[in-house]
Amino acid sequence: MSLINTIHDPNKYKNRIPTLSERQFLISMIHQEEEEVSSIDSQLVDAQRLAVSQLIVLQESEATLEAAKRVNCLMRVAFGRLRDTSLDIDSLGEMSATWKRPSTPPPQVAFDNLMTEKERLIESHSQSVQLSQINLQRAVQQVYQLEEEVESRRSILAFIDDSIRSLVDRRKQLSCQIDKKKDLIGPRRRIPAEVWALIFNEYIEEEEAVYENNQREGRAGYPTLRLSHVCRFWRETVQAHPILWRYIALPRATEVSRNQWERINHYRLHLGVSLPIAYIIPDSRGGTGSGLRLSDLLSRFPGFQVLELRVSRRNSEAEDLLASLNTSIGELRLIGTFKSGNAGTSCPLKVMALKHVKNLQFQH
Repeated sequence: MSLINTIHDPNKYKNRIPTLSERQFLISMIHQEEEEVSSIDSQLVDAQRLAVSQLIVLQESEATLEAAKRVNCLMRVAFGRLRDTSLDIDSLGEMSATWKRPSTPPPQVAFDNLMTEKERLIESHSQSVQLSQINLQRAVQQVYQLEEEVESRRSILAFIDDSIRSLVDRRKQLSCQIDKKKDLIGPRRRIPAEVWALIFNEYIEEEEAVYENNQREGRAGYPTLRLSHVCRFWRETVQAHPILWRYIALPRATEVSRNQWERINHYRLHLGVSLPIAYIIPDSRGGTGSGLRLSDLLSRFPGFQVLELRVSRRNSEAEDLLASLNTSIGELRLIGTFKSGNAGTSCPLKVMALKHVKNLQFQH
């Protein structure tokens, strides 16, 4: 099957090395897609700049629209007041029709001047009403135009945002495809799983050396489990090589938590026929209430290449634990602490506790 047709799942054929023609085709596709990514980056820069400028214009248009609406409101109030004044002006015209012109010259001049001012007032008020009505119509039209402008700017900005999202999605898609193609022609494809297992083994040995140099204090590193969580290829590699699961750290407790049980049982299932090197490490968390006994978990192992156990004169945990095991132990290491004046460092183990032990060592 062609490797080109399995680009969507580069782990499907993890040891498949591309042919020369496939490799050249993949390199060509990578080059084309990287050029498209570069083009998309340029388009994104331009689109983001345009979006910023459009946003500024939109904000200014919205501010202008708010001002126009305020002016329109005030002009409506002013026009309403002019129309209210029109009633008084009309009443003045009707009233002046009943006025009689004086018969003597001096009052006649004053009366004529008064009538002239009245006509001017009526004419001026009529012009003011007409002008106010025209200005109000213009204000209404301006508000309508600004509303259309704001709506248009919002539509343009939304279109630019959609374009940016589409470009970002396309870039992510291309980057993912490029990574898969590079993985197909990358060095990992030319390294067999056996070589990876050797590399992992060196790493595990280094981790184990650090743990030993620290007097096995603190929590164990569980390097094999960490390796198995990186990717499918690494997980399949470590599961196919039981030697990578040989170091096991066990809590020194009567009961273990469910998480500890699952983790240690996971080690056991991948050991194959190999026997583990197991360390009983201190666990200060006390009882877990899980009902999962450490002795039951240890009994599931076919045996131990090495079982290292910390012991104390204060209790018989080590004795009880060893007595409950029916599995063979190639080498039992008992580690205690030396105190001045004490003859020994461990609790008095009964013979039955050592019935499955082939070799016994004591360490301070």
